[in-house]
Formats: sequence, C-alpha cells, structure tokens
Amino acid sequence: MDVIVFPYGPLGSNMYAVKSGEHAIIIDPSVSPEFPLVRSKLMNISIDAIILTHAHYDHCACLDEWVSSTGAKAYLSDADKEFLTDATLNCSRGFGESMKLSSDTCDLGESLVVSVFSSIKIIKTPGHTPGSVCILFEEDKVMFTGDTLFEGSVGRSDLPGGDTRTLLSSLKIFKDMDDDITIYPGHGGSSKIDIEKRYNPYLSL
Repeated sequence: MDVIVFPYGPLGSNMYAVKSGEHAIIIDPSVSPEFPLVRSKLMNISIDAIILTHAHYDHCACLDEWVSSTGAKAYLSDADKEFLTDATLNCSRGFGESMKLSSDTCDLGESLVVSVFSSIKIIKTPGHTPGSVCILFEEDKVMFTGDTLFEGSVGRSDLPGGDTRTLLSSLKIFKDMDDDITIYPGHGGSSKIDIEKRYNPYLSL
C-alpha cells in the first residue's frame, strides 16, 4: 500500500490517496481531481471510495468534483453531515466563502471494506467536530487522523461543533494503540504513535 499526500491551500490541508495496485481511496478531498499533480499521480487509477475524516471546508471542498468525476461512494459520519451544507458549521463563511456541497454521503460504521482494501477500521474521535473519525488500515498499520491528532499537537475545539472535554476524552484512545502505527494528519507531517505518546503533551493529559 502506498500513501500519496497532496498538501494544498492557505491552511495547508492534506488530501491523501491510499493506493494499492490500480486502486485508490481518497481521504479528505480538498484538492481538485483536475489539479495537474493529482492527475499525474493517479493516472489510470480507479478511485473506489472517498472518505472524510470530518467536514470542515478545507478538508472536503472538492468532494462534489471527486464524486462527479469518479462515481465513487463518499463516506462521512452522519454527525457531521449537516456541515456539508452549512457555511457556518463548515467554517467557509469565516474565510469569505459559502460552501454548500450536494453529494450524498454514506454513514461510517466501525469498519469498511472497499474493493481491494480490507481491514479498514473507523475510530470515532469526536471533539474537533461531532463526527470526527480516524481511519486505520490495520494490516498496514497506517492511520489517518484528520484534525484530531497532529505531530506534536491536536486539533482545535473552539470551532462550531467542537468540544474540549470530548476531544480530550477521544485522545485517550491513542494511548492504547500499537506504537508502530504511522499517523497521517489533516495538516503537517506524518509521525508514529510511539513518538506522540512520548512527546505530544496532549496525550499525557
């Protein structure tokens, strides 16, 4: 399995393509499928699903484009579904925009199987938003943490729908995870769970 990162935009959001052979899953569709780097990296690749860790605009702004161009199913926790059409909740209004997305999304349960991808575990980590999730590819020990856990930090809880106590409770989940899991957050660089356990001050609270 290969992970391709596409950082983009003024907030440096990370869109990821999880690729296995000729198949891929898009995580947090913040970059247009027509962007030249995306087209070159994913040429002749079947996009089998689109998964959102949460529904802030800087992580899902290009959702409609991806659904339209690929026909892939989109997955998002129902707890964040109303964010897609509410510019205040998805925070686009704060940046002078009014993002309203029209794509249908499927609710995320505890696990997901997509084409050649198996053992995808969906971990609910509310706090940054009510429907924030982490996406763990168990066999490969790779996890996409959205804006819940960053390298050395965590996501904000002061945005619409955020809750500090809930976020701190969600962070406890990481303390019991395998040390050798690689994390890919919604902003910034990748890290390892063992590094975050040792050096991320928020995991010691």
